[in-house]
Amino acid sequence: MAGVFASMAIEWAIDKLYSLLPACLVSTPASSSSSVAPAESEDLEVLKRLERTMHRIHATLHDAEEQWNIREETAKLRLKELKKVAYDAEDVVDEYGYEMTRHKVEAFEQSARANRSGKRRREEVDGTIQNISDIVPVPSELATRARKIMDMFNEIKDYASKFSLSENDGVRRSIPDMHQVRQTSSMVFEQSIIGRGSIKDTVIEKMLSQNKSSTPESHVSVLGIVGMPGVGKTTLAQLVYNNTEVCKSFDVRVWVCVSEKFDVNDITKRIISATNKFPHGETIANLQEELIKEIQDKRFLLVLDDVWNERRDYWEMFRLPMLTTKLCKIIVTTRSQNVARLVQTMDSCELSCLDSNDSWSLFKQTALLDEEHANNPSLQEIGKDIVSRCKGLPLAIKTIGSMLRYEPDETKWKDILESDLWDLEQSQNEVLPALELSYKQMPMYLKRCFIALSLFPKDYILHEENVVLLWEPLELLQHGDGANKAKLAVSYLHELAQRSMIEISTHSAYKMHDLIHDLACFLAGDEFVRTEGNSQVEISPNARYLSVVPTSPWEISTINISDSSDSLKAIIVIGHGLDEIVIPDDIFLKFKRLRVFSLNGAAPTNLLPDSAGNLKLLRFLRWRCSIDCQIMQLPKSVFQLFNLHTLELMKPAFDLYTPIVSGIGRLIKLETLPPLETLSGYDSNLSELRNIRKVRSLSLKGLDYVCSVEDAMEADIPSKIHLQSLNLDFTSSHHQQLQQHKPGAVSHKELLESLQPCHTLRDLSIYGYRGLSFPCWVGNTSFSKLTKVVLSKCEWECLPALGELPSLESLEISRMYNLRFIGREFCCLNQSVKVFRSLVNLSFSWMYELSEWSGVKDGDFACLETLLLCQDNKLRFLPLVPFSSLVTCRLSNCGNLVTVPVSYALCDLYINDCASLIELPSLPSLIKLKISNCSSLGATIPMFPALQYLSIKDCASLLELPTLPSLMELNISNCSGLGATIPMFPALQYLSIKDCASLLELPTLPSLMELTLCELSINKCASLLELPTMESLWKLEISHCPSLRAVGLFPELSVLKLSGPFKTEVFDSWLSLNSPLEHLEIYSSPLVSIPLRPQYLTSLAILRLLFCYDLQYCDGLVSLTSLRELNVMECPKLNLHRSLPCNLQKFELYGR
Repeated sequence: MAGVFASMAIEWAIDKLYSLLPACLVSTPASSSSSVAPAESEDLEVLKRLERTMHRIHATLHDAEEQWNIREETAKLRLKELKKVAYDAEDVVDEYGYEMTRHKVEAFEQSARANRSGKRRREEVDGTIQNISDIVPVPSELATRARKIMDMFNEIKDYASKFSLSENDGVRRSIPDMHQVRQTSSMVFEQSIIGRGSIKDTVIEKMLSQNKSSTPESHVSVLGIVGMPGVGKTTLAQLVYNNTEVCKSFDVRVWVCVSEKFDVNDITKRIISATNKFPHGETIANLQEELIKEIQDKRFLLVLDDVWNERRDYWEMFRLPMLTTKLCKIIVTTRSQNVARLVQTMDSCELSCLDSNDSWSLFKQTALLDEEHANNPSLQEIGKDIVSRCKGLPLAIKTIGSMLRYEPDETKWKDILESDLWDLEQSQNEVLPALELSYKQMPMYLKRCFIALSLFPKDYILHEENVVLLWEPLELLQHGDGANKAKLAVSYLHELAQRSMIEISTHSAYKMHDLIHDLACFLAGDEFVRTEGNSQVEISPNARYLSVVPTSPWEISTINISDSSDSLKAIIVIGHGLDEIVIPDDIFLKFKRLRVFSLNGAAPTNLLPDSAGNLKLLRFLRWRCSIDCQIMQLPKSVFQLFNLHTLELMKPAFDLYTPIVSGIGRLIKLETLPPLETLSGYDSNLSELRNIRKVRSLSLKGLDYVCSVEDAMEADIPSKIHLQSLNLDFTSSHHQQLQQHKPGAVSHKELLESLQPCHTLRDLSIYGYRGLSFPCWVGNTSFSKLTKVVLSKCEWECLPALGELPSLESLEISRMYNLRFIGREFCCLNQSVKVFRSLVNLSFSWMYELSEWSGVKDGDFACLETLLLCQDNKLRFLPLVPFSSLVTCRLSNCGNLVTVPVSYALCDLYINDCASLIELPSLPSLIKLKISNCSSLGATIPMFPALQYLSIKDCASLLELPTLPSLMELNISNCSGLGATIPMFPALQYLSIKDCASLLELPTLPSLMELTLCELSINKCASLLELPTMESLWKLEISHCPSLRAVGLFPELSVLKLSGPFKTEVFDSWLSLNSPLEHLEIYSSPLVSIPLRPQYLTSLAILRLLFCYDLQYCDGLVSLTSLRELNVMECPKLNLHRSLPCNLQKFELYGR
């Protein structure tokens, strides 16, 4: 399998060779001393023939992946051999490219030496570089290998034509394809279905419900049932389709298995046939007329099973006849969320895997375990382990269960438990086609990304950043660069999730079902290998990609690989973030075909060895330094890696910079460089960067130590047309400061002028600039693609005019300690121009002298969504014009600020430590408000009609809160001025009150009875006297409220956490609540006895007793029949001997 990667390799090699060969085959003038010899010309022609051969190989591999389901062994063998030929061809092209680059670099160095000796002017040298002969003789060894590759390809062709079986050899047996295997019908045996009762009822209810809308198409409803392959979508649809009430409610019911091809004509014919009519029409118009005759003014139920179509025009055409019905309900089962979104008129039903109990029940039923092996406990235990491996996927459970039916041999059960699912013949026939179909429907780029995920271990949480670290070096994110690569990776992950191949775990993390992971490994074949821990791995001769997963973050692992194969293209270490790993030096000697060596989340115990220079084909090197490394010094052999395009050197500390050492300029293909520093006392200069013209991101530190403007000009920054991110830092690193080197005497303005980038730049950062003004290129409108600017630690008193940059979206200005005034000059000199038209994010922070921000006109900052002001202590007023698009505003440590920006769109406002702020404006769209340490804030705040979240802390002057009709969450902390009663908020669900000494009570009956309050937390409210009845409350935390004397009723309370001293009668009341309490936690140092009352605690499952140092008795514990978990911590006097309930499953005891 994994032909998609061989196809990618050969495609890359074709493009590479095409870029090399045209220049190579151009005839040079007769007078040239470098004319091509006949033997050299012949070798070049060999490469030209190799190019044609590669085109044929690529086409075959591409078609095999996209158009064929390969099942025959002869075809598999041919493809396996073709893939090897493809990789060998890539090696030849790569090595020739290496020779070409080496030739150019050496020619440049020779010209540079001549320039330094004064023999030629610089312009002449530049001309020489541009005209360096592209005619590089093909090394004889490469030419020989190219001929062998073509011979091997011809041998494969001969084998295919001469050794394939024909009709003369016998009758070919028909093998059903995936589409035939996937045919379904509406028939189902309901008694055999487990675990879908509640969701079946939900879907039936939707099918029987009447549409309330009165729109022309409201009588047609579509429900999508979405889930991963084998999860039971078809089964659920069958249950609904055959439900008695459903059958009675519809005049016509039709089931159609659609599968991969959404042919409107064919599906319409099959619907007509299902109504016991023969379709006569051939055109779609005639067919739809026939269908309308059968369903018009009738109640029609249609199930479309296994739909893949994502084209809206097909769907719109198909559904036209349904508009003529009296009522039409359509169920669509699909693996794709995109399909569900296309067709659905109601929320889709997302089907998940079975839980452990239902999984075990399904397995017992399928394997007839209770009937055949009821008295065999060993088989029962093995069966549970097998079910656990299936992770709740019904198709896998039923397949394996049927294999073990009537099987009494325990050894056979163990063999299945220890086997990979894909090694079992029945799984290959039943489970594999169902899962593989999802893979077959993917575009080629997504297939590669999916297979690459097999390099992660099972149950690995796929965080977005870790997936980028895997896909990027494998060149699977070719359409993105920098931050765009991360966005591209996220879009690919979303697409995999929409296809039900992975599940969304959290906001930026995903997980893969074990069987889907098995599918990825199966498709990857022996080209992908994963090793975990320190065990030695035997590498298959066909292995190309290896991942190394350290055992744990606290153990030192070793890359321990056998030298049975030298075919590896990539070694990727997938660490936990704190791992240390031993990298044997011979790794760089064994595997000379390596293109990728990447350390992700792991630091080597050794420096990058000199043997790394042997990896001539290396393109991507990510090396992580140890924690105590101050300066990353590269071995000089690295500067022989002429194919290298990415060099990343990382360290846990933030200030790791690599000195611009002599030799790094030889790596002229570099697109990604580590942060570089000009260090005084080192053999370094910026001229090394001159010929690195493909670089996309460049970070230079220590520019204060550049000796001359000429040296900076030698870097030739304007020529780097691919440069998108430029970071210019004039400050020195910590190491530089320790060395106490003196800076150069070059004017910062002249230096910055000479470092002007190309106008294609998108991201610019300048740190530590001490010029009196900025060069004219900073802020020039010719930088039309510039989207982000960062200016920090710059010692000047005015800002450059940045307002006319047409694409600027993010602007961060910080630590400008001399800046006192921001006026119109910051925007532009033309008063009539609307400025900052594209700016979305603006930040002013740590500018202690800034006292005025003015010059903003109505219409400026039209797109501004986020404003951050931090540590601007002297700033009093903000511009008075409305920021019409402002959504988020954060004001922190602005002690003199008395105004808040006005925006009718403002949704999120955070204010911290603004001592002079007296009042807030009316903000009708405000949803979230956090206020802390605003001592001058008025007695109340405005009534914000849309406010849903409110947090107030350390606001002593605040006396009361208004009624907030939309408030759902309220947090109050240390507001001593608040009145004795908290007002009623009708939508409130969560309430937290802390350190409010004057609070006496919450809203009393009947107002609180009407609330939807679900969670309540009260901490250190010494004056609180009582809690009223709260009918919706399910979680309650009470801590250090010693005056509490009465509590109401909580009929839905499930979680109760008590802390601190309580009155005896109150404590008894807590333990006598007539509530469905499931979780009880008690944290009370002076408590001696806990009188548990089992009659009131019939649902209690978890009990935690924490830091009850004087606790001696826990009466009633043994009678808590529902208790499953008991946790006791730091209760030294409590004796639990013979007091534990019999059903306890987990008991933890600490601190005795």
